[in-house]
Amino acid sequence: NMATTLVFACACALVVTASTASPQAPAVKWRCSTENDTWVDRSRAVVVTALKARQARHTTTTDDICTQLPNTDCEGSDLKRLENVTSAGDCCTACKAFRGCYAWTFDTTPVHPPMCFLKSQCRNDSVRHLPHTISGREPSPIPPPPAPAPPGVQINVTINTTTPHRRQTMEGFGGCFNEKGWDALQALNQTARDNVMRALFSTGGDGLGWRLCRMPIGSSDFADSYYSLDDTVGDVEVRHIDLSRDETKLIPYIKAAMALQPNLQLWGSPWSGPQWMKDSAPQMPNAYGCGSLSTNATLQKAYALYLARAAKAYRQEAGLNFRTLAVQNEPNQGDVWHGTGSTGHCSNAYPKMHWTGEQLHTFVRDHLGPTFEREGVAADVELFLSTFPVNDFSSYVAPALTDPDTAKYLSGVGLQYAGVGMAPAIRNLSPSLKLWETETPCGRGRKKSCGNGPNTQNNSWAWGQSQFAVMRSYIEAGVSVYSQWNMVLDQGGESGWGWSQCSPVTVDTASKVVTYEGSYWATKHFSFFVLPGAIRLAATGDVGSCEKVNGACGCEFCGSQTYQVSAFLTEDGHDGDGEDVVVVIANSDDTARPLRVEVDGRAAITATLPPQSFNTFVVPAALTR
Repeated sequence: NMATTLVFACACALVVTASTASPQAPAVKWRCSTENDTWVDRSRAVVVTALKARQARHTTTTDDICTQLPNTDCEGSDLKRLENVTSAGDCCTACKAFRGCYAWTFDTTPVHPPMCFLKSQCRNDSVRHLPHTISGREPSPIPPPPAPAPPGVQINVTINTTTPHRRQTMEGFGGCFNEKGWDALQALNQTARDNVMRALFSTGGDGLGWRLCRMPIGSSDFADSYYSLDDTVGDVEVRHIDLSRDETKLIPYIKAAMALQPNLQLWGSPWSGPQWMKDSAPQMPNAYGCGSLSTNATLQKAYALYLARAAKAYRQEAGLNFRTLAVQNEPNQGDVWHGTGSTGHCSNAYPKMHWTGEQLHTFVRDHLGPTFEREGVAADVELFLSTFPVNDFSSYVAPALTDPDTAKYLSGVGLQYAGVGMAPAIRNLSPSLKLWETETPCGRGRKKSCGNGPNTQNNSWAWGQSQFAVMRSYIEAGVSVYSQWNMVLDQGGESGWGWSQCSPVTVDTASKVVTYEGSYWATKHFSFFVLPGAIRLAATGDVGSCEKVNGACGCEFCGSQTYQVSAFLTEDGHDGDGEDVVVVIANSDDTARPLRVEVDGRAAITATLPPQSFNTFVVPAALTR
């Protein structure tokens, strides 16, 4: 037998070759990254073994999935709703034809026409007994993860690519364009600046391949100073939308990315509305850090019009592929004014605007949703219910999602930090809504939680490892997009209001040295290989638990382990050569870890993961057929 070749990279993507009888067998790739040796091709260190159907490939049969469960609702995990299906049998047939469908429910509740719900799973603990419903499922419940493997002990992972093990479809990875990032890049000459942009956006070379990025609407906390797109006081008809400030830094930053990624998709959120529209307006010119949107009906309508026309201006005037608007960044934020009038101050006064869940609910229902439709924006720009950093579903999210007159305008919900804890409740209540992670934890200052030591301002490898764990936990919780915060900052990493945070790329403006931090490599091990359209696979065995983020857990099991595994099925493969199975693994042990990954019972790859490493393996699906 001739052995096929493997590719393995540390911080890593791993490509593995299997032992087969054919010299034309496709190769497995492995990329690996450690702190001192990043993006290494270690494919030759992978051993691939062909299994002789020792574990039969699991398939879903008609008898499995079309066995009807009367009066049963497989609640949640919806992939698609069909309204033109008239029988349970047709619903099952549609499920078998739909990629990723492993369960279905046919609902004939009298208050609406018959509906067929195609689902990714139907677990025992999620089955509800309801009249007027018929369900079917392939009986393959996923067991809890085993006890953690001790340090140095082999990690054993099993991956099955068949329908019952398929979860969400990934949409992409990205970061946020901010003025401070463009400021840092201006310290470099054109060649060095182009190299950084390629490292972030290139898909043809070795870049992150980011395709879906964020932008602020008006100033964020990493703008140079406060501004909005309409600071003309009293312009309630919003005739003065002005992109001139954005045209100096933000839009050139975006256009530089578009030169590498012409189809770059953008989404945005405001940190604060125009000061004069807020209930803190009497404190102008320093009202941007305090208060909420005014309850005055005229100003509520004006703000809805402001957001609609901002989205339209980005698309039509700036030529940006602006596709999604989140109503508010971190709506739980918004400080109280201290003092009297303009002589007082707003504590921690970066741009922000406070909302309750009920305020978001009624604003979307009564103003923003209808205004988007009247302005002709709704067909091109979808609405997300803000970016939530808190784990408070009942207060912040439930009011909007439980009102059909509001929910009809919403396409998704943004989550960041502890917001991951709301993921299960959102999926159960509104399974068709998109879930995006909208801002990675950004540290509490480079000299603290993301510093290398005293008097240094460089991000640490340990910070990159924590970023990997959060990214993986959010993806396992069901998000389809993962967003970094600042993409590039200078060596101080300071906001426009004086605190410092972390970023994947650091530019030392004095020495002109560019550093690609640990979080850059953690991100690359996902984004370079997990392309839009990839389907997450529910791997089993020693996969590691999700970790809590700011105390919140979005998965079925959370813990703290020194290894984390995620798996994906890519539709066309990174090289456009057919389906690949992508396995992303971090080993945070101080010792090397033996690894064995079995795919579909047909091929096993073995390798040894270096200590403190990120790894990606790419296994051509042809090896498992």
